[in-house]
Amino acid sequence: MAGCEIDNPQSAIRNRPADLSGQLLAVLQGADRPIPAIELAERLAIEGNHESKRRSIRKLVEKLHAGGYAVCADCHGTEGGYWLARSDKEWHEYKETRQGGARFEFVRARQMAVAARERSDGQQVMFG
Repeated sequence: MAGCEIDNPQSAIRNRPADLSGQLLAVLQGADRPIPAIELAERLAIEGNHESKRRSIRKLVEKLHAGGYAVCADCHGTEGGYWLARSDKEWHEYKETRQGGARFEFVRARQMAVAARERSDGQQVMFG
């Protein structure tokens, strides 16, 4: 896996993208802790307000994901941030957690749509 490269870290360095996402990858490869999006944006000299900096980092991470790099994210709490998975196991566990969260959100969205439809139907009966 390109993001883990546990056995051959030099391979990931040689194959690093040459743009801003490559600079992000270099920062993450040298990190010993998750790095918050705002800190990453500042290290990469990305300008803008906090939300535009976070958005820029998310887009760069998406680009790294598309390139096969195992970038993990935890946006909860003060210890949150981005990091490279240190093993295939960590990457697999991260993906499983994300997929579980996505399934929950799909169910929640479906329930919201049903509730809105029922509410709308009830109002039509009441006022129709």
